[in-house]
Amino acid sequence: SNGHACPALYAILAKAGYFPEFKLNDLRKLGSGLEGHPRRGFLPGIEISSGSLGMGLSQGIGLASGLRLNKANNKVVVVMMSDGEHDEGSVWEAIMSASQFKLNNLIAIVDRNGTQIGGFTEEQMALEPLAKKYLSFNWHVLEVNGHNFGQIITAFSKAYQMSGPTVIISHTKGCKGLSFMEGKSNVHNPKITQDFYTFIEVERAFGVFFCFAPPFYFFRFFGPGLGKKINDFVECRIQRIAKKHIFERRVHERAKHGFNSFWFSKLVELAIF
Repeated sequence: SNGHACPALYAILAKAGYFPEFKLNDLRKLGSGLEGHPRRGFLPGIEISSGSLGMGLSQGIGLASGLRLNKANNKVVVVMMSDGEHDEGSVWEAIMSASQFKLNNLIAIVDRNGTQIGGFTEEQMALEPLAKKYLSFNWHVLEVNGHNFGQIITAFSKAYQMSGPTVIISHTKGCKGLSFMEGKSNVHNPKITQDFYTFIEVERAFGVFFCFAPPFYFFRFFGPGLGKKINDFVECRIQRIAKKHIFERRVHERAKHGFNSFWFSKLVELAIF
């Protein structure tokens, strides 16, 4: 239902052999079949189109009802949903319908990342208490850490055994693992340029050292052009997060090992260069 998450779907389809992997370079090019929302008939493996959000659960109910009529009792329909699309009235009509028809072959999984294109969901159109709302519509509700695959697999195992429709509310954070992007409302749909991708790689490589590496390390490793961009980026980032938890945690990590600034810098040089 959250068709804007289709880059992940396209990558999986390519890996599964539905089309050559090099075609992924055509992502979001008009007429390529890999547009920003999947379109049925334009790419192998795509059976349902999306566009305006809030349609997917209704389509899932249609599929689940069809399977029941055909007595395909061993098949289950799984609908992936965003939290922001719950702003749409059609979603709640579908939720009510699934309960009315007691569709035990229907599972919805909601990416509860708390953001949508206009900002945080609770500021745009408050959804909480989301679990209680589903419960009030007679759905079974399971909540998981969406970054823990073990919890997700366990939740699906339970959902398959339920006597009616089940929703798995998957609590996630956008851009998980990147401290300067994680959970921010303005990175709901970021454009990743080559320089931006390099910043991400620096964050992943430097870890706890990222905030403290001296400027000449960036110039030495990336050259004067990109090195200056990264150094400027780091300085700006330190100013933005100086009073926030991530900075405090890294300072604590540094202090825990008893390094002063000089020896800490030397350790960085020995460790990564």
